[in-house]
Amino acid sequence: MFEQQGSLFARNGDPSTSQEAGRTRSRKIQPVHYFVLEHHAFNRDSDANAGQAAFLAKQCKTQEEGRRASRTIREDLGWLEIMLDPDTGKPVTVRNVTSGKSGMRNMLTEVGREVLARRG
Repeated sequence: MFEQQGSLFARNGDPSTSQEAGRTRSRKIQPVHYFVLEHHAFNRDSDANAGQAAFLAKQCKTQEEGRRASRTIREDLGWLEIMLDPDTGKPVTVRNVTSGKSGMRNMLTEVGREVLARRG
């Protein structure tokens, strides 16, 4: 079940909008979820950049749809986790290609590696 409580890694711009988007996004596993998982396996990228890659590969209709797929496999399925700097314990960031802003890098969890291995 999706938890409504805040997260250390939640967006701070408009928490109510972020919570509503999180509450209403689809959690049904689709091909786009596997695409962004594979993207993260090779790129350790932000949700936004994985979403843009999925959009450019025609795996989804919008960059936002791809971004939400990335968020779903991290928050709901546990296939990803935020990459932390081993020295500081802070999230490692990467530049988002569409906005120029920083986004947090994701990396595969053990579960995500197993899912990817099963897919061959």
